Amino acid sequence: MNSARLLMSLFCVTGLSVPVFAQSSDSATVDVTATIVAAPAELTVSGAAELDFGTVTLPGAGAVSCTYSVFPDGGTFISADGERSACSFQDTAQLAGAFDIACAADQPLSLSVSFESTITEFNPGIIFETTQFDTALDGQSYDGTNACSADGNSTLTVGGALQVTDQAQQTFEPVRVGTVTLEASY
Repeated sequence: MNSARLLMSLFCVTGLSVPVFAQSSDSATVDVTATIVAAPAELTVSGAAELDFGTVTLPGAGAVSCTYSVFPDGGTFISADGERSACSFQDTAQLAGAFDIACAADQPLSLSVSFESTITEFNPGIIFETTQFDTALDGQSYDGTNACSADGNSTLTVGGALQVTDQAQQTFEPVRVGTVTLEASY
C-alpha cells in the first residue's frame, strides 16, 4: 500500500488531526465621507418696478427737443436742444425701474441690459433709450464685476432717457414708451 494512503488511513482511524498552514492574510477598513451643502441658488430675475418718467411736456417755444433723464437712484435731469426752460417734468412721479435678482451669495454676476423703444411706431417724436451706465446693483454703479449680495437677494435699478421732439403728439395718459430687458448669468 502506498505510504501516503497508509498515513491517511491511520489519521482517519485514530482521529489525529494534521495541521494545515494557511496563506498569510490581513484586512483594513476606511470610512467613506462627504460634505453636503445646499445647491447654489438658482438664478432668477423678476421685474420689480417700472421705469416711470411721469408727466413731461412737449418742447415749448425755443426748443426743438427735450431729453428727460431718470437715474438709477431716482434723480432726474433735463437737457434740451434749444431753451432748457421750454422743457419740464409736470409731476414728481419719476421712478427708476428695478429688477429683483435671487442668486448665490457673493457670486459674481454678469448682467446685460437691453432696451427697445416701442412708442416710435405710433408717435415718432418720442424716443426712449438706456445703457449699461444707467444701472446700479444694490445701490452701487454696475461695472461688470459686481457680485450678488451676501444674503443672495440683489436689486438692479435702471434709469434711462426719454427724448421728446417737436414731432411728438400728446398722449393724455400714460403710455408704454419702451421696454428694458435684463439678462443675468453667473
